[in-house]
Amino acid sequence: MYEDEQTYAEYAFDVHEDGTVMFGISYVKVNNIVTILDALEQALAEHRTG
Repeated sequence: MYEDEQTYAEYAFDVHEDGTVMFGISYVKVNNIVTILDALEQALAEHRTG
């Protein structure tokens, strides 16, 4: 679990060997969620092609 002390947001990520990810996001503003999901999408795309 990761906590952002400035925004009080909480994140939890569980990456599986098959390239899937289970994650939870709490107390996050919508614009921050968009940024997080974009970064996750890019990381998964790199994992698939890498």
